[in-house]
Amino acid sequence: MQRKMIVAQTAAKTVEFNVERGYPVAVFAAGLAGAESIAVEVSVCDTWTALKIDGSAIVLDINTNHKMISGPGYYRLVKPSTAGAVNVELVI
Repeated sequence: MQRKMIVAQTAAKTVEFNVERGYPVAVFAAGLAGAESIAVEVSVCDTWTALKIDGSAIVLDINTNHKMISGPGYYRLVKPSTAGAVNVELVI
């Protein structure tokens, strides 16, 4: 099932979503250019922090336009304003 999180938007936007145990999701971004990126953050004790794998923050960018999130947890995508319209989808 695909779920559109951000639809063809240049303005900054933050969207939150939940990942349940045993139900990983894939996050896909289209339309990013140059150094533009979307941060993936996780809520830890009611504080948002960068989601890291092997010590590196997870971001979606022109080179890495998709990531799997295995969860469980409460996550958010933080998209700053961009030059072109960007779409972000979750595939569950």
